[in-house]
Amino acid sequence: MVWYCCADPEQWAGAERAGGGYPGGPGKAALLEYADAWRNPPELPVQHNDDAIVNREMIDRYGQTRALADDAHGVIAGLSGKAVVSVDNLMDGGNQRMSEALGQIIPERRMGDEPLPEGATLLNFWQWMGSDLVSNGLRGAFGEYLVALAVGAADKVQEEWASYDVQSPDGIKIEVKTSAYIQTWEQAQFSTPRFDIEPKKAPDLATNSWTTEKKRWSDVYVFCLHHHQDQTTVNPLDLSQWTFYVLPTATLDRAVGSQRSIGISSLQRIGAQTVNYDGLRQAIRAAYAAGKSDQSQP
Repeated sequence: MVWYCCADPEQWAGAERAGGGYPGGPGKAALLEYADAWRNPPELPVQHNDDAIVNREMIDRYGQTRALADDAHGVIAGLSGKAVVSVDNLMDGGNQRMSEALGQIIPERRMGDEPLPEGATLLNFWQWMGSDLVSNGLRGAFGEYLVALAVGAADKVQEEWASYDVQSPDGIKIEVKTSAYIQTWEQAQFSTPRFDIEPKKAPDLATNSWTTEKKRWSDVYVFCLHHHQDQTTVNPLDLSQWTFYVLPTATLDRAVGSQRSIGISSLQRIGAQTVNYDGLRQAIRAAYAAGKSDQSQP
């Protein structure tokens, strides 16, 4: 009833819309619908492996007909050269590998001296992919690491799909958001810092499922602002260039409800504590205590 393959449908849809000449008829329409589904997937569990993507609920949601899916099945198989598995085969046990449950993988902490080809080590890979701390993605991870250092939780491994970013040794669940004025690309003017605070569903990696409830799952929010505004001296490793805004999640919920993002002035208005790195651990503990007290009020 539907198709699966590992090639990037964004490329297929982009080429088709640019006149790339994919086969016409229902298969073409199905392919574009699949690309749209990839861009905006339902918030439902997805199983991954090298050859396929499977989401049974997506089939029902997008209401594919058998004729449409059969045509798309052939188109995608021809384009990708990958195995394509129908839902009927999957449910009938026709593809044993895809139907077997795979448990959660717990990552091990690496040391950096693990060998790679050409005399390189894992440290060399980290240097290659992780040196641009001004970039949005790495700046966010670096902010999480600073918070983990502050609360004594940096000896663990980052959990990319956890419902919060850091958990302190004494159990405080912390969501970390990061923003900055300076970006790696050419700017006509400084960026205006804003932070994502949208309530979200939480994944359960052990069961490959999602919660039905959307909320903010942490006890405390830490908003990390790389406030430096001189491009010639910008250096995220210089902790004097950072300011941290700390707030109980309960306060954020009460003040802004389901609001999706927030800026610096709003954080200050609703009472976020402003600290440098040296004051971060104490501020997080104080926010946690304040949040628990707030939740106990009628």
